[in-house]
Amino acid sequence: MDGSLLEKVQSLSDLELAALLSLIAGQHCIIETDSESIDPLADELNLIATKIFSLSCKTIECSGTSTIDDFGNTLLQDNNSLEAVRDPKARSITLSERSSTQNFPRDDPKADPTIANVVIAKNLDCASRPMQIQALELLRTKRIYTHVAVHTAPKRFLFVILLVDNQRGNALVSHLSDQVLLSHYHSAEDGFINIEEGVEEAISERDSMSSVVRRPSKLPQVDEPETEPLKLSAEEIDLLTTQARSVTTTAEVRQYMQSINVFLRMHRAVGGGVTPQGTKHFELLAKCIAPLHGLSFVTPSLVGLAARKAYRHRIRIAAPEDERSIQWGSDLGTVADMLEGVTPVDVIEDVLSAVEMPL
Repeated sequence: MDGSLLEKVQSLSDLELAALLSLIAGQHCIIETDSESIDPLADELNLIATKIFSLSCKTIECSGTSTIDDFGNTLLQDNNSLEAVRDPKARSITLSERSSTQNFPRDDPKADPTIANVVIAKNLDCASRPMQIQALELLRTKRIYTHVAVHTAPKRFLFVILLVDNQRGNALVSHLSDQVLLSHYHSAEDGFINIEEGVEEAISERDSMSSVVRRPSKLPQVDEPETEPLKLSAEEIDLLTTQARSVTTTAEVRQYMQSINVFLRMHRAVGGGVTPQGTKHFELLAKCIAPLHGLSFVTPSLVGLAARKAYRHRIRIAAPEDERSIQWGSDLGTVADMLEGVTPVDVIEDVLSAVEMPL
């Protein structure tokens, strides 16, 4: 990898890396946070899409009253308007509001609505099951059907599911969770870098307009170089994708990954979620992480990082009555006490500590 590109990648925040990994793999991601931070986090993700990756972005807010028609219409944006890129701080609107006001002209081919490169779906777990299945269909086929046309997602397409973390796992349809490459929890303590930079720029601009700086006439006036914002071009993302495809995995590391899969399936707190699709995403994510570290091979430490991101949203904690030791006479109350407070993160850390790492 080129040194400048590696330097760019290493300067990215966790949220930016999650988006970059999804774009490299051509997959999608789940971002979780606390209830108070979900709105600023949506704005931060919007800024990441537009400022860092120069992609159009659309934020939609889902609810239990949203319909399939609302979802389909809200995904679309006017092709004549670049508001999604020029105004990344635009607030999201609810599905019902968008559906009631959307009116695209039909006589101009250039005005045909299109799907944005990045779609941020807030609180998708609160939506109805049919609507979540519609989102699953979009992720699988990159198409959305409305009453008037079939709309195809762009070649570079990222669907970000923004949820409130409840520790015990999300309420998404299991097949939808299984279609997502990775999940990441963002704490408010980690901050919102792009939003904070925008505020600082606004304050600096205001102060510069309200003050006059007089330079001595004898001193030459030197223009300070402007700092260009960090951006990753489509060519650089394609380069990382090519490098990820050529990443190799040794037999020992493959055995280590297989052992992690087996231990996860057999863990007594796991009620499901370790699927064949999850195994494929686990391997794919490990290979996509390697180029970001300047490596052409997968290391055991990268496997551990991939496992934490690939299985966090997939693992379903078993109900006490479904825990397998009940079949052999375990006390239900004791099992319930054992499973109380156990989260998918706890399960993954338990397995990673139990499986021997290759040297």
